[in-house]
Parts: sequence; C-alpha cells; structure tokens
Amino acid sequence: MNQNENLFQVQPETPSLPKPQMQYKGIFIRFLAITIDEIILGIVLRILFMLLKYGNFNFHNFYSYASHRYINNFYGLNVYGLTCLYLGYILCVATFTYYVLMEWKFGATIGKMMLGIKVVKCNGEPLDFKASLIRNTMRVIDSLPVAYIVGIISILNSDNKQRVGDRIAETVVISNKLNN
Repeated sequence: MNQNENLFQVQPETPSLPKPQMQYKGIFIRFLAITIDEIILGIVLRILFMLLKYGNFNFHNFYSYASHRYINNFYGLNVYGLTCLYLGYILCVATFTYYVLMEWKFGATIGKMMLGIKVVKCNGEPLDFKASLIRNTMRVIDSLPVAYIVGIISILNSDNKQRVGDRIAETVVISNKLNN
C-alpha cells in the first residue's frame, strides 16, 4: 500500500459515549432553595445590623447628627424612617450581590447546594458573570405582581422549566447529578 492510498482509507469510528441528560428542576425545589437562602441572609444581615447598632456605629448619634445637620424631614420621612430606607437599600444590594456572586462563582447559592441543584447555561456550560447578572436582575420581573407569579407561570409553560430570567440569560436550573 502506498502513501496515497492510506490517505483515502476510512478510519473506523470510535464509539461515542451517550450525552448526559440534564434534569431540569421546577418550582418546589427552587422555592425551598430560595427559602434557605433568605433565612441565611436574614441571619447574617441581622448580625451585621446588630454589630452596627451595638458596635462603634451609634444610631442615636446618627439621628442627632442627621436631624440637626441635614435631614429633619426628607420627603415626609423623619430621620428614623430615612435610616430604615437606607438599611432596606443595603438589604436589597446585599441580597442581589449574594445571588449574583454565588451563582457566578459556584453555580449555586448555599440553598441550591444544600438541595443538590445548580444553575448552568442552556448548553450545560458553567454560568458566566453576565448570565448571572442578567438572570438575577430579572428576578424583579419574575416576582411580579407578588410571590413570583410571573416566574411560576413561566416555569410551568417551559419545557426546560425556565423562569423569565432564565430565558433571557439562557440558563437552566438542573440537578447536580446527570442522567446517562
């Protein structure tokens, strides 16, 4: 056999392994994961606020300073109300940051890890920062009008059990264990 004939020989195909199937996760387990995450966040933020209250940051001094210096009545809020508004803002930012960073770096929040689920791109690749950011920004839409009604309807009407944020970010919530 000369070298030219070797070029045209068909090589036998190597048997390929079956592609693992993703197990998409629905409403109930996702609700449990969010509940676990919110309990954890609540405990951590409560501890932080207590440290602020009883630590070096004195709310009484803040009220006195703010009321005498700048804000006695800001759009109908007294200084105490304004402080609560700031603390609410901190709570929202901390929660959003937790979800984005945990899903980006680990593919799951602590609640999802405890329940054996994770978030991946639709093609099975790990989440990147952009997808995590889009997915979690869309929680605002998914939570409308109350109790994640839009997200629930979206999951029920999706073959891949995707909420609106998942569809836009092209992500899915799956089991950590893959079926063959």
